Amino acid sequence: MRYDRNQYRTGQVDDYISMFYPELKKEFRDCRVLDVGCGHGVVSLSLAPRVRSVLGIDPSTQSIEKAKAEAELKGIKNARFLAMSAYDLDVAEKYDVVILSDVLEHVPDQPKLLQKCIEQIAPGGVLYVNTPNKWFPIEPHFNLPFLSWLPKSLANRYAQAFSGDSYQGYHLLSYRQFTDLLDSFQINYALKPQPNPQRMLYRVGNRIVTRAPFMWRFANAFQVIVQKR
Repeated sequence: MRYDRNQYRTGQVDDYISMFYPELKKEFRDCRVLDVGCGHGVVSLSLAPRVRSVLGIDPSTQSIEKAKAEAELKGIKNARFLAMSAYDLDVAEKYDVVILSDVLEHVPDQPKLLQKCIEQIAPGGVLYVNTPNKWFPIEPHFNLPFLSWLPKSLANRYAQAFSGDSYQGYHLLSYRQFTDLLDSFQINYALKPQPNPQRMLYRVGNRIVTRAPFMWRFANAFQVIVQKR
């Protein structure tokens, strides 16, 4: 069965929030949150009861309409959702927590998106980034072995043969590519294992990367907390 990270983020919200600390220098209840690429707003709506406000943005109008409908259904008043690109965000607007979760691998110009997200961080705030590892054997979007290892032309044929969909819009990063990208900015960052994982595989993985950080190279995904310098 495929593991849905959003099930963890919404089912163990306090654990998810704990990853923002000690880097985040503000009580979470006082934070303004920006969820970039929020999709249907699942994570945004799980955080809304615990924060001052949430803005979820996504280029998909259909996804945003679903997020708005869910917020109305749940009676959540402090979450807004806008159909827009992250590149159109007002640089003067700052947020205590910026979330870029499972989005980076869908964007061809990854430095531009990451730069935009960093610009939105308020003083004392953080950026949370999660993205899958290119070299993990099972590709998480299609659940196909070694799909992300292949040249794009072969990956497209492989994906289309088993799912009917193209692999053209996926740009997964290796550990080296991801850390090189982070190192190109004036930031500090910390790789964070998942707190209190429920699955044995993740519990074992957490122990391994905690004791031997080199092993992050083989993790199924990377998640980091970013601070401006």
